Amino acid sequence: FMFDIRSGPVGCILPHWYPEKDISSEKNQGWTTKIVLPLKDTNNSGVMLRKFKDIQPSLLLFLNRLRKITVENEVTGEARVMKRVDKGDGVIVVEHDQTKDQWLVQRKMLQNTTKYKPEVISTEIALAFPLPTETESSNILAKDLMPQQVFAFLPLRTYGFRFVVQGDFDLPSAREDVNSDSPWNQWLREQIPLLFKDALLSFGKGLLGMSPVQATAFILQFIPLEGELHDFF
Repeated sequence: FMFDIRSGPVGCILPHWYPEKDISSEKNQGWTTKIVLPLKDTNNSGVMLRKFKDIQPSLLLFLNRLRKITVENEVTGEARVMKRVDKGDGVIVVEHDQTKDQWLVQRKMLQNTTKYKPEVISTEIALAFPLPTETESSNILAKDLMPQQVFAFLPLRTYGFRFVVQGDFDLPSAREDVNSDSPWNQWLREQIPLLFKDALLSFGKGLLGMSPVQATAFILQFIPLEGELHDFF
């Protein structure tokens, strides 16, 4: 199916069947769903291409049914592939651009949520910590820890954390920030230190062959210092 802005005021909402002759090529065989998003203004194709290049591989960390993203430029013949591989024990590898990113994802299912949202029985929060690559494993403290984004399944923006925070936060319609006035969001925020403590225990189990001393030294790098976090957090 496709969305066609030319079909009226609901063109961007109401899907239309895509002409079958256009999806019968051998290249598209095996797909059960194809979504076509035509460019509204071909003069801005360069801007659109740059936006696709800005897609971060960490996008795959919390989209549990999505394992692979391929962005193919049929004009230049270039293709970018991002693939998620679950290694077990919370370790996830994201392959992209001829490199591999390793993450430890610590998850927790929260119960007793009806106090804040009567219609919600439970919700999951997660923290994702970038792990050393194979070439960095000899000196884990040399890894450059960059600011990471806060996610509400999709990335929002950075707040100063050096690890990813994922939660089903209440958001304004623009999806640019976390609603700081929401009691739900305030409750989710209170769970982050408790989940960080669980992650500390996970690191201490010999993750990636680290000794307990190495694991403790490594995860201490993620603790925010005074003044590093801003706005809601």
